[in-house]
Amino acid sequence: KVNSIDYLLKPVDEDELAKALTQFEVQSQKESTPNIQMEGLLNLIKANSKTYKTTYLVSLRDQLIPVKTASFAYVYIDTGIVKAITNDNQTYTIDKKLEDIESELDPESFYRVNRQFIVHKNAIANIKYYFNGKLILNVLPIFNEQIVVSKAKSTAFKKWINS
Repeated sequence: KVNSIDYLLKPVDEDELAKALTQFEVQSQKESTPNIQMEGLLNLIKANSKTYKTTYLVSLRDQLIPVKTASFAYVYIDTGIVKAITNDNQTYTIDKKLEDIESELDPESFYRVNRQFIVHKNAIANIKYYFNGKLILNVLPIFNEQIVVSKAKSTAFKKWINS
């Protein structure tokens, strides 16, 4: 009887059965509510604690070099090859797709401005208005081609830059 809800004997009395069922409902609500809340909290913590890549191992000639993602100024595709340019103007090739790199980088620091280009927030020197609501980015270290943010992405980009 210590860990039980009730003890019923045959023939079962309807009043005792109703009392036992009521007691069961009360006890199950007490036990399940904290568990549901705890599971919800754990899921929320797991969802918000996504870790992002902090270092890429890149090959340079005949060696492998760890490069911190915080030192990336921008990452872009050049004739099918993904290249990362660091703040000190070093160029490294990364043997991954730009989509994969985008998902591994912290979205608070990095933004995919178009199909070919991911930029770090600190690498943006200035932003110029272009026709039809598009934007042109000037970055440091200097990139020799125009970096265009489409009209569709320009609002989200400006919101990201302001955050």
